[in-house]
Amino acid sequence: SMPVVGVDGTQRQRARTLSYAGRAHIKGGTINGVRAMAGYIVDTNARRWIVVCMINHPKVHNGNAHPFFDRVLQWAYNRAINTPLAPEAQESLLE
Repeated sequence: SMPVVGVDGTQRQRARTLSYAGRAHIKGGTINGVRAMAGYIVDTNARRWIVVCMINHPKVHNGNAHPFFDRVLQWAYNRAINTPLAPEAQESLLE
């Protein structure tokens, strides 16, 4: 299973106050010069989005990668605001 952002795993403490805490299942990884994350996030309309991001640069570290990853996840979480559901999808949510 994948850790839930803000609930368990390595992002438990750091991401607890983010708006999407508890709604994203993300696994991160690191090697020298590389930071990565992958998983999925559930947006405000209960749609699941797959997210994958990798930064490959000699000067990358957690201090500059995490804020970028946070922005990517926030963007995916807010997709519901910019991507209205089709009428049939809206009806299925109400059932």
